[in-house]
Amino acid sequence: MISCKICGFEKDDDNFKRTKNGRRRQCTECLNKKKADHYSKNKNTILNKMKKHRETHGEEIKKRKQKYREENKEKIGMRGRRHYANNKKVCLKRSAEYRMSKKAEIKKQRMDYRSKPGVKEAEKERKRKWAMKNPEMLKLRIFRRRAMKRSATIHPVTVSDLRKKAEKFNWLCYYCKSRKYECWDHAVPLIRGGSHSIDNLVPACNTCNLKKGTKTEEEFMTQVLA
Repeated sequence: MISCKICGFEKDDDNFKRTKNGRRRQCTECLNKKKADHYSKNKNTILNKMKKHRETHGEEIKKRKQKYREENKEKIGMRGRRHYANNKKVCLKRSAEYRMSKKAEIKKQRMDYRSKPGVKEAEKERKRKWAMKNPEMLKLRIFRRRAMKRSATIHPVTVSDLRKKAEKFNWLCYYCKSRKYECWDHAVPLIRGGSHSIDNLVPACNTCNLKKGTKTEEEFMTQVLA
């Protein structure tokens, strides 16, 4: 136990920072409070000193930061992922606000980047490879885009949700129950007020999907049974 010189309370050794000669005589809590008080009283002076230091040692600071990033890529990445996981809503909100405030600048940067030779071709190739590796995710994106164009109600749908639903119907077409499913269909079409949700999506074969068109499930089944 060590007695703090500032607050006078006796505390465990862990509450006192280590030094070359042992431990400090002021506890961490009191030191932090002291620093915060000093900063609030001398905020402008401290900020001016920091600004002056950055101006005179700009290149040195830049090199030091770059060296640190190169040597600690894994550490920085892990810290960033942990921060995002703990503050996802705040990060997304901040990102959206930034994109809105810098809309014109971001658009110009993208256009400048895509105008460079070879960039468009590389981008197309990357998209093609991604589509081949993620066909179900691509379908979901297409469905979502269609729903947005139709101003339909959109609910989150994942690849896992689709797989569970397909398994529920034994990987067969929801309408004919005989052919293997090949695509997904909105039971109540988007154009007829249907929503983009897992409850409204059903596995279908291409034949049934083409025959159904913009009919509702009830209309199509009546036609099939007739």
